[in-house]
Amino acid sequence: MSQFLAFVRSLPSDWATCPIYAKGVKLPSGKEACGKSPLGVTHHEDWFAAETALHIERHPDVFKAVGVFTGPRSNGLVILDIDANLAQLKKKWGADLAKAPVIKSPKKNAAKYLFYVPREYWGEIEGLSLSATNEGWEVLWGRQGLVGGAYKDKGVYTQEGNFESIPQAPEWLLAYMKESYRGKQKSDDTPKDPRYGNRSNEELILIVKNCLSVVTPQGRGSEDQWWRIGAMIHSE
Repeated sequence: MSQFLAFVRSLPSDWATCPIYAKGVKLPSGKEACGKSPLGVTHHEDWFAAETALHIERHPDVFKAVGVFTGPRSNGLVILDIDANLAQLKKKWGADLAKAPVIKSPKKNAAKYLFYVPREYWGEIEGLSLSATNEGWEVLWGRQGLVGGAYKDKGVYTQEGNFESIPQAPEWLLAYMKESYRGKQKSDDTPKDPRYGNRSNEELILIVKNCLSVVTPQGRGSEDQWWRIGAMIHSE
């Protein structure tokens, strides 16, 4: 734990960080943490590295990882979160990825690359979900991303590169984010789907559960099917 705490305290001073509940810990809501849940108060309060480290130190059995809120709260930090197809994407963007600090988890073919977005672009960009890219990667902007500590299943995150020397987001990444922003502006102008747009979260969760209950199992080779279904649900 001392090595992990030293890592947390070493995080950049302009990052809004958060303690992450360990998987299986009971949350204030009564549900079990999935290993990615941040301390609730940090959603609306900026906790910097020293505060987060102190909270983890005081509750070592409850919090075993650290996250950071991307976007303006962390001075323009953006995370390219690759969840699959890492080898192919390295071939596609290798030169730019090689310049950025990277966070690796025990999961194969996955990694997170860190960039900064210049302030002049903040008002014209959005993140992207897994379902939006449909290539196994997403862009975290305004959302929380884990950067160290325990991985949700087994093992720990590892880091390579200097967090104090993060490069500017490459042009292709900014292009994706600008396109996402323009798409959101158009969608905000369209009426909500009366079947789902005005329903509560509880109703939507029930609809999802009912839909999943009738999806026909496909046996071997169905991983891609469930990955796509999970990505769509995550996006919504």
